[in-house]
Amino acid sequence: MSILVADSGGSTTSWIWQKKDGSIGELTTAGLHPLHIDQNERLLVLKQVMHALQGTSIQQLHFYGAGLVTDSDSKPLRDFFQAEGVPECWFYSDLLGAARATLGTRKGMVAILGTGTHVARFDGREMEQHIPPLGFALGDEGSGADLGRRFIKGYFYGQFPSALNLLIEEQFALSRSEVLNAVYQEPGPNRYLASYVPFLKKHQEEEPINRLITDAFQELIHTQFLPLKTDVKTVGLVGGVATHFQDILIPLLAEHGFDVESVLHNPVYALFQYHQTNPT
Repeated sequence: MSILVADSGGSTTSWIWQKKDGSIGELTTAGLHPLHIDQNERLLVLKQVMHALQGTSIQQLHFYGAGLVTDSDSKPLRDFFQAEGVPECWFYSDLLGAARATLGTRKGMVAILGTGTHVARFDGREMEQHIPPLGFALGDEGSGADLGRRFIKGYFYGQFPSALNLLIEEQFALSRSEVLNAVYQEPGPNRYLASYVPFLKKHQEEEPINRLITDAFQELIHTQFLPLKTDVKTVGLVGGVATHFQDILIPLLAEHGFDVESVLHNPVYALFQYHQTNPT
């Protein structure tokens, strides 16, 4: 049986499938979060996927996505793929995907740290409890968008030393008007804010940057980990932010008794293997 597995976050969607000749096909497209993409953008992405799938007959779609809370959130995707001849379409939260990819069927805590943030408790089969995500404007502590927001504020508030400011100005033409336009007027403000993560990764040894990241992760732990009271301290982490800054995050979690067992940048490969061995 040919299956298509997708993992969609705030910035990108990773697709993986088995081709007719048995080789593996892969594609990365824009994210398909229902709150961050309009109908026309979604259609362009889905057409891109179908073009990549030419010659492959897909029997099952397993789609893990941020923002898939109700059936209405996944309905446009379901309608599209069923119209394209995919008979079985399954939709799951990105949290369940992160749990299956990092913990398998074991109990534990799972956290997605990418463009956004989502943390939950996993009972080995389903999500037991989670902190409701409030998006980059109200929540997403420790996410790429949060780190970018803190970085921009630090720059414009004059909180960085002159040497760091020179590094910033060499790479970015940061003007207040352009930043405000990107955040408040242009589509994808969360992705814009998260686009500063590579710079933070490169310069994380700089004391102000290290403190910025540490403060964000401390807030993440206190707002999203500790309220999920549990005796099971095993943690699975997923996402670019978790991967880039694991040397900072893992010790902070350990201070509160959490044991990080697995860190994955992209869970789609583990999810593809999961569905190969656990057919629906």
